[in-house]
Amino acid sequence: MLASLALIGFLQMGCPSPVNALQNIAANIGHWSTVVTFIVKIALVLLVTAFYGKIFCGWVCPKGSIQEFLYQKKLRVNVPPTLDKWFRKLKYVLLLLVIVLPWGFDYKPFNAGTSPFAALFNLSGGILAIVLLGIILFTSLFVFRPYCRYLCPTGALLGIVSYLNRVKFLSKECTFCQLACKQCEIGALTCPTKQADKCFSVDKGECMMCGECRGNCPKGVSIKLL
Repeated sequence: MLASLALIGFLQMGCPSPVNALQNIAANIGHWSTVVTFIVKIALVLLVTAFYGKIFCGWVCPKGSIQEFLYQKKLRVNVPPTLDKWFRKLKYVLLLLVIVLPWGFDYKPFNAGTSPFAALFNLSGGILAIVLLGIILFTSLFVFRPYCRYLCPTGALLGIVSYLNRVKFLSKECTFCQLACKQCEIGALTCPTKQADKCFSVDKGECMMCGECRGNCPKGVSIKLL
């Protein structure tokens, strides 16, 4: 993540964005010679996600890295479960807009004037982008990856595709200690109760393959491609 932030984010002053590719595809439907490069780029990311989950989000994307480095666990604010559930749907709404607006109205909602991370990595952008960036970075001190969690259309797209992956989280013997789930800052795990005869369940659409559950399970969690 540090290498991603330094090299892709600040050195190259940008970020590989499947959503930007999706915007360009939607805006140029029918002009295949124009969008073939974007199709190849997005296909590569989606293919990896279909097999191994949201590795791009957890390990490659500098947007997520900067939020994670800013996060202060001791200052953590727990978003109420009901609000958290509804806020998570916002990124799917934004994903829909990313497809509909360029296609139907010739407008790309994520551009240099509105994208908060363009203001950070490209050192450019309008007032709206700068204000959004300030809000996101400040909120990142208290909430783990708020942009990834609630607003990122790339995360929404990869989350949908990640439901196809065959990755399984396996534990030799679950003691119901819930340590793995408590350490899952993105909230992708659901721990079993003592009455349950299974390991924790994973929401593949939210899981970023960070591996924290492996490090915190006393019985050892293995990740296998089945």
